[in-house]
Amino acid sequence: MLHRRLTLLVAAASLAALTACSEGGAIEENVVRPGITAITEDAPAAACTANASVLRNAIDAYTMLEDGPPPDEQALVDAGYLRETTTDWEVVDGELVAENPACGSVPEQAPVATLDIVTETEPLDADDLYATFDQAAIDSIGGEACARELAAIIAAAETFLAERSAEPTDIEQLVTTGYLATSPALWELVDAELLPAAGSGCNPLE
Repeated sequence: MLHRRLTLLVAAASLAALTACSEGGAIEENVVRPGITAITEDAPAAACTANASVLRNAIDAYTMLEDGPPPDEQALVDAGYLRETTTDWEVVDGELVAENPACGSVPEQAPVATLDIVTETEPLDADDLYATFDQAAIDSIGGEACARELAAIIAAAETFLAERSAEPTDIEQLVTTGYLATSPALWELVDAELLPAAGSGCNPLE
């Protein structure tokens, strides 16, 4: 039978614990206090970014379910997509506009991850398929000539299927459509089963 083959990091440090262990020396001056200062300075920017993310999610949901972008932030609240308005951003026809000068420009939206789904591998040509046969398989088929012609038929059928999304009706269709160079002499298709031709010396597939 013709066949087919499928072939954050998250690190955290506790400043409170570090402060408790230190008594005001170099650790406190060089690590604790700069850390606290950095957190204090970064807090507004972090809040702006977090609020922007929440608003974008609300805008996307509103746009998809209400058949159009929200005219303003209040529309998101009225429709239940947002609990309350923010003081960092305003929404104008579905777009974010900075309301709080501390937020600066609108942060770039993180790219949406995509997933490419591959349903089957690229069909092998006759030579590559034959190269996957070990000597025991070649011997069981009936020798090199039988194995090579069998590989050519299977490779042609797989390519036909991949390109036309339909299985060939018979071996001759593979020949007439150019997927097989010549009509096989050692194998034939009988009731959808690939069998050795009479007198070929090839062995039926197990």
